[in-house]
Amino acid sequence: MTHDELRSLVEIKKDDLLNLCSDIIRIPSVNPPGDTDEMVQFICDYLKSHNIEYEIASGDGKTKNILARLGKKGGRVLILNGHCDVVPVGNLDRWDFDPFCGDIKDGKILVADPASYDRSSMEWDLSIILNEASTHAGAGGPFWIIG
Repeated sequence: MTHDELRSLVEIKKDDLLNLCSDIIRIPSVNPPGDTDEMVQFICDYLKSHNIEYEIASGDGKTKNILARLGKKGGRVLILNGHCDVVPVGNLDRWDFDPFCGDIKDGKILVADPASYDRSSMEWDLSIILNEASTHAGAGGPFWIIG
């Protein structure tokens, strides 16, 4: 898949992707305490509903990682590495919005970034989130998601 094809696919699926991101933002996964069971279950249910093979790995029996693979063997590989937890948001009175609302407005998601209150006041267009992956994605190889 070329970059242009990827961008076209994202545009076609934009509403679905925005709703998926919004649903994920709404799932409580603050660390500490680090309970990501609901988040992991949501992601696994999503992968299963799209016939994407996955497995759950845990080195310590508590922290769970999801390993999923798309595509065929051979070719170039893109690995995405993420996490299922978020940092505490602190005093909610300091926020102009509920940081876990996941609201979508004019095709953009209102997101919380407690590490940067400046960035948290922005509405993020899906293209901003996907730009880094799309500019460095290799075509033709398997696509790994590790979270």
